[in-house]
Amino acid sequence: MRIIEEDMVDWEPLRMRFIFKDPVADGRREVLVAFIDDWFGEKEKRRLAARGAGTEPQPFVKDYCGANIDGATAVETHAELIPPEWLQELTGAVERSFPDVDHLRLGFPIEGPTVRSGFKWVRVPRGEVMLRGNPVTIGDVDISLHQVSVGQFEQFMRETGYRPTRDRIKGDGALMGWLRINYGRSPKVPAFGVTHHDALAYCEWARMRLPSEAEVYAFFLSTARDGHRHMWGGECWTGDVGPDGTFLACHGPYLAAFERSPPLTENERNYYAPDHYDYSSVSFRVAKTA
Repeated sequence: MRIIEEDMVDWEPLRMRFIFKDPVADGRREVLVAFIDDWFGEKEKRRLAARGAGTEPQPFVKDYCGANIDGATAVETHAELIPPEWLQELTGAVERSFPDVDHLRLGFPIEGPTVRSGFKWVRVPRGEVMLRGNPVTIGDVDISLHQVSVGQFEQFMRETGYRPTRDRIKGDGALMGWLRINYGRSPKVPAFGVTHHDALAYCEWARMRLPSEAEVYAFFLSTARDGHRHMWGGECWTGDVGPDGTFLACHGPYLAAFERSPPLTENERNYYAPDHYDYSSVSFRVAKTA
């Protein structure tokens, strides 16, 4: 059976989707659900029996989350810390008992660009927004729908030889190593953990800029009205500078539309030192004048 890896194959629990070749008759997917549940149940019985005998084998699955039907052609299941040999064993068992299953998909797909030319843009028209009770006028601006990704930041480093702050402090490869440990191998994951200086360096290379807080605010309001759900919350660096030389990162009020009650009417905002890299939730979007 083919195994296809999607973007987020390093997150736990691992998402596994067995895809039938065609839509199947009523009850067929339920049979596969029961088969997978029984397979994991038998593994757990053997583990408990071995523990009782004082010979508990390794490895074992930390947490099996159960199987369920996912659409007309798929059965989905999740398991945390499933060993590779178990995954191969389960795949083989399904293949023998369900020849109408075409392939297994691991992880889940995410949206996001991987190269500089891959940005999707949100047009924010000129107008006035209210920040902390004060009107702020913005001009027409395009802001990237997604944050700058790991793949895009890697392209920047590869083509320029740029060393991000984390690498200069902790050694070459520190930033990408940290990102892969925490977020996996997908190049579509936002480039978290970059400093404001790193973000500015990227913008200079890409011939773009960081948006202002007012532009970020208008961007999040616009995408919330359109019903867009941002997968990665995360604070975004802005081009705004504090009186003490710190730089502003903010969440948008889009959080109010989906997560907060009563709703927020302002950005959540923090000023950070420009060269401090240890803010794991901070990423950045880019802007260009429309």
